[in-house]
Amino acid sequence: MAKSENSKLGKWNKTEHERFMKALQKYGKNWSLIQKAVSTRTLAQVRSHAQKLFLSMTKMELKSF
Repeated sequence: MAKSENSKLGKWNKTEHERFMKALQKYGKNWSLIQKAVSTRTLAQVRSHAQKLFLSMTKMELKSF
């Protein structure tokens, strides 16, 4: 997948992660809407970020999504 003009590579910064978390709360697992809310990452990057986040969370924490 080609990198789009407005997407970044590398570690997520605090602002991007906060936008991701707010969008996850608002949209659930609708990755397209979350990607639009974050705006600086591709859909694949958003899904990968979510997967890593979910792996680090406990089952109790995951129930809110």
